[in-house]
Amino acid sequence: MSNGITLDEIMSAQQMTAPTSIQFRVHVPTPEEEVIFREEMSRHDLIDRTVKRLVREQRLQPDKWHTLDCPACGGELKFGYSGYNGHFHVHCATDGCASWME
Repeated sequence: MSNGITLDEIMSAQQMTAPTSIQFRVHVPTPEEEVIFREEMSRHDLIDRTVKRLVREQRLQPDKWHTLDCPACGGELKFGYSGYNGHFHVHCATDGCASWME
C-alpha cells in the first residue's frame, strides 16, 4: 500500500468477531401516522376493487393500458394487467394518490 502499511498488518489489527448483541428498534406509529396509513389503505382497497371488477365484468384485454376516473380522487387512473402472470400495474396522475404493481 502507498502509506507503508501492508494488508497483513491491517488484517491483524482488525478483530473479526461477531456482534455480541443485536438491538432492534420497533417503531410504534403515532395516532397521526395510524390515520394516514388507514387512509392510504382505504384508497388502495377502493382502487384495487374497482380495477379488478372492471377487468372481470368488462373482460378488458390484458397487456394493454386502460384509463378511467380514479375512484379515490377523480384524477386519471391508468392500469393494465399481464396476460402472462396476472400482475396489475396501477398509476394515478394525481401525486400521492396511487401507484403500484402487484
